[in-house]
Amino acid sequence: MAVSNFADFPFDRVLSFKSYFEKFNFEPTTAEIKLNESFNNYNFESKDYTSLIENSEVFQEHFNTIIPNHISKNELKLISNPFGNEIVFCSQKFVQDYENSSLDEIANYNVNLNSNESYLLACLLIIDKYYGIKFQYEKKVIIEFNSKSNLNTSFLVDLNHEFVEVYPKEKTKIPTEEQIFVLLEEINNIELWKECFPPHSWVIEGFTIITLYENTVENALSNLKSILINNTLKSDAANYEIKKHFRSIFKIDDLKIGITLYDEDEAVIFSPNINLYNIESFILSEQKFSSIKEYEKDVLFMSVFHNKETFIFSKKDEVTSDLENSIIFQDFKKKDYTSFIIFPIIKNSRILGFLELISDEFEAFSKKTIQTINLVLPIIINTIERNSENFQNKLDAIIQNQYTRLHPSVYWKFKRQVVHFLNSNTAIEDYEFKDIAFENVYALYGEIDIKSSSKNRLKATQQDISKQLKLLIEIVKEIYKEKNILILEQISFQLENYLNEILNNFEAGLETKIKHYIDDEIHLLINQSFENETIQSKISSYFEAINNDMQTIYEERKKYDESVKILNKKIESHFDKKQLEAQDIFPHYFERYATDGVEHNLYIGQSINPKIKFESLYLHNIRLWQLKTICEAVYNYHKWKSILPFQFELTSLILVFNSPLTIKFIMDEKLFDVDGAYNARYEVVKKRIDKAYIKGTEERLTQPNKLAIVFSSDEEIYEYKKYIEYLIAEELIEDTIEEFEIEDLQSVSGLKALRVTIKSK
Repeated sequence: MAVSNFADFPFDRVLSFKSYFEKFNFEPTTAEIKLNESFNNYNFESKDYTSLIENSEVFQEHFNTIIPNHISKNELKLISNPFGNEIVFCSQKFVQDYENSSLDEIANYNVNLNSNESYLLACLLIIDKYYGIKFQYEKKVIIEFNSKSNLNTSFLVDLNHEFVEVYPKEKTKIPTEEQIFVLLEEINNIELWKECFPPHSWVIEGFTIITLYENTVENALSNLKSILINNTLKSDAANYEIKKHFRSIFKIDDLKIGITLYDEDEAVIFSPNINLYNIESFILSEQKFSSIKEYEKDVLFMSVFHNKETFIFSKKDEVTSDLENSIIFQDFKKKDYTSFIIFPIIKNSRILGFLELISDEFEAFSKKTIQTINLVLPIIINTIERNSENFQNKLDAIIQNQYTRLHPSVYWKFKRQVVHFLNSNTAIEDYEFKDIAFENVYALYGEIDIKSSSKNRLKATQQDISKQLKLLIEIVKEIYKEKNILILEQISFQLENYLNEILNNFEAGLETKIKHYIDDEIHLLINQSFENETIQSKISSYFEAINNDMQTIYEERKKYDESVKILNKKIESHFDKKQLEAQDIFPHYFERYATDGVEHNLYIGQSINPKIKFESLYLHNIRLWQLKTICEAVYNYHKWKSILPFQFELTSLILVFNSPLTIKFIMDEKLFDVDGAYNARYEVVKKRIDKAYIKGTEERLTQPNKLAIVFSSDEEIYEYKKYIEYLIAEELIEDTIEEFEIEDLQSVSGLKALRVTIKSK
């Protein structure tokens, strides 16, 4: 192993055959003397190791004893000085397979250990040889160097220290066994190891036998995984390393790697972005993306895309007339790509993209190459998915910032603009994100509202404040009995006046006015200490009754607010569940929002989903869905309204607008709105209709337990009567249908309505 770059080690290395001679009990001979003389006279600093081997027959003889001829021919073995930083002998197989790698180059191969790990491994060798304590270090030693074909080759290293002796220098302080076991518990504490085994405090003498087991593919796969999945390198360095490891895996020194990604939603192929380390797309060449439609007649692409087959071109005689007409093949031919593979990257039957392998040599690829591709495929799939997730997060963040949270049905169009921005190489502050419009969509509006919600809240407020005032009046009167101070009589008078106003003349601002008076004056009075137990008891009861955060009694209003919250949650849950079914009818835009009840907007049309041809059947279906869903929500309310702490009644409304309109996402307001003067008529009707009266009467259109359906023209009335008859048969509504004209609204006249009663049980 190459550790010659690390000067500070716990030992000095001495190349010696002493233990070898002792182990085999050689008698002193002329051969041994010559061998020792060779060691003593040899200048190791010259690093001319081949000279040492070739000029010493005795030396060669002993190497052949250590590595017999039949092993030398079949295994990759090296002999080095102890701990292997100077190679002095190679087996025949090593010389044969790596003849372009000089021993000097091999001595400086790359090793996967850093300086601390190498130092620790050296210390463990001392513990093994001197103390007889073996410890299995978890990290395997791997080396890399270029083979004769200029490809990076890696090996798992086995170090045999059978002919190595270790001993301390004269003044070295030898660690005790107890210290050794402490060290083994602190295996990664390199500073502690260096304290016990300081640099150059020991001597290691002998030679190391190194056996190499090629693991190029396994190591390259591991490195690829680290680079692609863990983002261990910056883009340019990673791109170089990725190419290097791919070439080692496929054993092709001029291999080029490309990836083309596929977006199923947009039906386009596109070049990987920066997160895939600038890996290019050979299919797209100079383009960044292209529609699949452009390749519909390309036999090469269609065999890969539609048939999900790997396309291999590696021989001149494989050119056919169909290939000559292929856009991709002609482009590859112009660039002198003589062998190439296009491999579909598939997961769960979905194409994620295509892996492209290119070589300038004929017959570079075969069917066996596909087996090798399958080894790297899981890493590539994982990388593409992570890249896609990162890209999606980036996309969503920009959409969230520039637009807002979007309904899935319209997300695609916003995504298209953001992708255009990401491909523009423009700084986000310099890019103008445009308003996004959807033309010729049909609008459906509906609401489920609490009847007289303002009156209900007013009533709850009156009850809370009047209760608080009554408690305070009792306290003040009790204090007046005790103190008989005139100002207390005036305070009592003021509180009673407020009580009278609350009950009989509750005007805007009165609630705030009373709260300020109580906070600023009354609470200062009653927060004093009183000896009278009756007074103190009433004050304690009062403060127990008020809400700590609001400093007012909040009982009836809390019941009302909680009831509204429960109601809205129930209705929203019902609509969310039904929406999953409705999207299957035809993908459409849907939004709901809670007030005192729940309102919703729905837009449906070809521009919302261009992939599916829009038919009038889808509009009729979604209208019936809306009608039935609202009726079900009100019907269900009667089943569980008993759980509400505050009881109220519901009204419901649907607005049917006959003409398609355009909706546009307004950038400044971050929301959808109708576009154009005529379309604005729809918004006017929507905002005013729930307060409208039946024409010629003083009766409000919206009534408890009834659903009003408002029409801007007569065309849809017959359609909805058929839906109503169906829901009567379903026993959701009563069998009486009311039909009215509606009073004129501002700038709007001629509205008509149907009204039905929703069953309560």
